[in-house]
Amino acid sequence: MRIRRADLDAFALPLARPLPAPRAPVDYRRGLLLRLADEEGSSALGEAAPLAGFSPDTLASARRDLEHFCRTAPDRPVPAGLEALEGGFEAWLGPAGYGPAARFAVEAAVLGLVAARHGQGLARLLNPDAPTTVAVNGLVRGPTAEAAAAAERLVGSGYVTLKLKVGGLPAEPETDRIAAVRAAMGPGTRLRLDANRAWSVATARTVLGGLGPQAGAAAIDYVEEPAPDLAGFRTLGALGLAPLALDEGLGELAPPGLADIPGLHTVVLKPTLLGLEGAAAFARAARCLELGVVVGSTFESGVGIGILAQLAAAWGPPACAAGLGTLEWFRRDLPSIRLEVSPGVMAVAPAPAALPGLDTTLLSPRHGTATRP
Repeated sequence: MRIRRADLDAFALPLARPLPAPRAPVDYRRGLLLRLADEEGSSALGEAAPLAGFSPDTLASARRDLEHFCRTAPDRPVPAGLEALEGGFEAWLGPAGYGPAARFAVEAAVLGLVAARHGQGLARLLNPDAPTTVAVNGLVRGPTAEAAAAAERLVGSGYVTLKLKVGGLPAEPETDRIAAVRAAMGPGTRLRLDANRAWSVATARTVLGGLGPQAGAAAIDYVEEPAPDLAGFRTLGALGLAPLALDEGLGELAPPGLADIPGLHTVVLKPTLLGLEGAAAFARAARCLELGVVVGSTFESGVGIGILAQLAAAWGPPACAAGLGTLEWFRRDLPSIRLEVSPGVMAVAPAPAALPGLDTTLLSPRHGTATRP
């Protein structure tokens, strides 16, 4: 297979409400859209959208990487067997030194072309037994009353699993806030807590110690990144207070290192931060250790979420909700017809689908490159 055309456009998507971020609230989600076409006329998309404060690279560095790819990729043969995700992309792209956001965009678009050649969707290319739907968790933020009301609304609309962002309060009011959300969700539901490394080990010990069974309330699925670093995570994991999940910490580990983390229950894989092939290596290691695998997003557009849903179907246990419930944050999105998400469930096409129509008013090709044979 050869890439005959590579186009790169910038986008800026207005958000329905500002997105909290470490440096300053974000009003627009900015990124890059990669479009590839092969010699048979098949096309596929990739997205690079580094998020300041979370991503290891920047939008400027991703643009440089993808402009380089667009200049150098056309008419060069694409290596065979990349869909195995066992080092083929690293051998092909590694010498260029691309960051993870650009790697994800290239890997997703190239695998989209490979999947089209096989007459499959991306999920079925990577896993022939991949389901055609994935469960999705809802996302809850805000003060106690607001978070509890949002949780009740989301569960009432059909969500079974929710994620609550924590880490902004002292231990006692944080514990009360969590209890209020669990009560609002009710029995038969599951709550994930995400501290984003905002707790000290002492605060985490206090909060985790209060997460036991709560009558008539949601069960705790896991607590994500409850300590400021891996050393603190290991300390908390050894106490066995709650099931724990790694997200940011994966960037500081190689996949075999998962075996050395006490108390680890789940890995939260964000291929846009790890690269697609890099995330696949963690997924394999996690499955060998019988850990949970959750595919998550960093507020990608509907294009990126569609790709991540395919990966969630390929890698995650069917009943395990993916962390992809972020599209409601967008006032406008790249696909002109929004990705269809029923409450708590997202459809995954088992066969190649036509590229979505795009809202071109959100694209700025003058900020990208277009390479044509």
